[in-house]
This record gives sequence, C-alpha cells and structure tokens, in this order.
Amino acid sequence: MLVDPKSEVFNQLAKEDPISLAQMMIRIDSENPPGKEKELADFMADILRAAGLETVEYDFKPNRPNVVGVYHSRSNVRSLIFNGHLDTVPFGDLGKWTTNPLSGDIKDGRLYGRGSADMKSSIAAFISALRAIVRSKVELAGDIVIALTSDEEDSCLGAKDILEKGYHASAAIVGEPSGLQINIAHKGFARFNLITYGKLAHSSNPDEGVNAIYKMSKAINRLEEIAASYSHSSNSHPFLGKPTLSVGVIRGGAKDNIVPDSCEITIDRRLLPDESPQGIEGELKVELAKIANDDPQFRFKLELYNSQPASETDLSEEIVEIAKKAIKETVNIEPRVEGMPATTEMSHFVKAGIPTIILGCGNIKMAHTINENLPVQQIIDASKIYAMILLKYLGSG
Repeated sequence: MLVDPKSEVFNQLAKEDPISLAQMMIRIDSENPPGKEKELADFMADILRAAGLETVEYDFKPNRPNVVGVYHSRSNVRSLIFNGHLDTVPFGDLGKWTTNPLSGDIKDGRLYGRGSADMKSSIAAFISALRAIVRSKVELAGDIVIALTSDEEDSCLGAKDILEKGYHASAAIVGEPSGLQINIAHKGFARFNLITYGKLAHSSNPDEGVNAIYKMSKAINRLEEIAASYSHSSNSHPFLGKPTLSVGVIRGGAKDNIVPDSCEITIDRRLLPDESPQGIEGELKVELAKIANDDPQFRFKLELYNSQPASETDLSEEIVEIAKKAIKETVNIEPRVEGMPATTEMSHFVKAGIPTIILGCGNIKMAHTINENLPVQQIIDASKIYAMILLKYLGSG
C-alpha cells in the first residue's frame, strides 16, 4: 500500500512532458471550418489507448470523430469527466502571423500556434496528469472519463452527443482557457439571420425601387442602440456581467447598378442564465416592428438559426472547493471564482445534472486571435492542478 499517493503521483508527473504533447497537437491541423478533426482524433485515441484507457472513437459527424477514453477504478463511488474540444477556428490571415500557426514554436517562454490556448494545451495537461496517476498505480474511488469533441467551434453539440451515448459522471471539468482560475458560469448565445426586403430597379431610377440596404441601415442603427443600452441595463450577473449584442456579417446587393431587393445580416446575442433565445427573439421582433410602423416599406424576416444556453454551477459545489484547494496547494496561486464570457460545452453537463467548472491554462482573450499563444509554465501548472483535483475528488488527496 502506498503511504503517500500524492508524492508518488507527482514523482510520475515530473516524468511527463505536457508541453511536447501540446506541441504535437498544435502541429496537427484541426481547423473548423472545414472540420479537419479526424487526424487529431486518431492521434488522441492512440495516446489514450497507450495510457491504458478503454477508448472509443466514433463519428459525431461524417469523418469528424468524438473520442472517449475511460480509466476504470475498482470503485464507482464517484467519477469525473474532463471535456476538451479537438477543433480550432481557422488561422485567418497568414500574413499577419509572426510564426507558422502549426509550428508549435516556443519563444520567450510562450507556446505559439492555433489551438495553443484554445484548448490543446489543457488537453495535454490533463492527459499528462492522468498518465501520472495510471503509472503511480494509485487506487482511486471512481472512474475518469476524457471526452474529446469535434465541432465545438460551430455546433457545440459534441459533448451532448457523448452524454447521450451513456457516459456520465458526478462532476466535470471543461478545459477552456481560464488562466488557471475557476469559472463556474458562462454566457450562452442566440444567433439570428435578419433579412430586409426591397424592390429591384435600375440604379438610374432608384425611386422606382426599394433599397433593401437602406432599410437594413435602419435596423442596424436600432441594433447598435440596443447593444449600447445593455451597458446601462439592470440585468446583470455576478460572474458574467451584462448581456451583449453584435452584428457579425452583412450581405446585400447583386450589382452596382441594381437597386438591391434584399439585405442580410447575422446577429450574435450573448445570454445570461435567466434569458432564453425565444425571449430575445420576441424582444428583437418588437423593436423591428417599431421601425415598420414608422416606415411602411420596411419589411423584414428574423430567424433564430443557432443557440446555446448560458450555464452556471453553484458556488457551494464540492468540485469548486476542491479546485480552489488544488490551485492553492500546487502552484500557490490565490484562486479566484469567475465567469466566462464565451460559450462552452459546460451547459450540456450542467443540464445533465453534473456540477461542472471551467478550468484550463491560457487566456480566453488569446482564443481565436492572430499569434495565439500562452505561457508554457501554465501548461506544467495545469497538469499539477489537474492531478491534485483527481486525487482529492476521487478519494486519495
């Protein structure tokens, strides 16, 4: 019997190299779109099998796999899921990168590359922590499930599919970049298409047509006013702040000498836990109808095309307290409890009754940016924090 499980696990962890694993993951292109997770999924499945986990790789979408690895203990008193996504957003303008986004280069103590912060480094850190536990032969009081998903950057439904396959746990960690701090809530989103309609005419006779782009300008001006009003709204969350709204894409017109008969924009509305996509849709339709009342030629169609709810875990949950202690004891950082402005797969676990936190290395402000990077020390620290959480939560800490 091991006298000091913690010492044995951390001795094994010192032999791990989560930084190199993160570099290998970054060097595998998994951009979404178009949805190139397959090569990375195959690589991760091999890593998990080599670590002794019962591993399943299956297509969540055609040729876009989810990977699930389970470390079975002799007891099933409780269990823990670690969730991470395999896909990254596209590179963007390669000319603006100072390093190749697939290089995994380390400069001045920072690891560069697409997915370095969001969120391949956290996956590498957690796998390193788990491998250290496996090699230490410490007996835990529950199973560990690693749930790696495709298409998080678009549908955000991979974790939901894994849960529907029957995988479950008594707590979960989502490894999105949180700067090694504990996030217990995240905003949701509601995304809409808005179309304004006009009437085609030759641009030499614009009065014979109705310019749909002009009509859309009225809608955009009103949306900008609504977005600005949120900063003064009384609707605020202690960890998430206030809701936001942004217009992201605009399309309109067919040719420079044609009065356009349609214009389309996308609207991204970030939700607080007490808001619903349907409620926001109703509010926006009321505001657009006011424009139509003042302008009989203003015709529109608003359609909700994608949504994900906000999510929140109670501050008193055990996994929150354990994460606080793990951070303090392993890396001597004073833990903070915060909220994440972005949307994550946490909502699926919470909806399934699983208390969930977001905890990972890297800064969320680095996600999706040119020259995405994070401090390499955070990868090492994250592996220590994850190992300590596993020991404490599963009965050996």
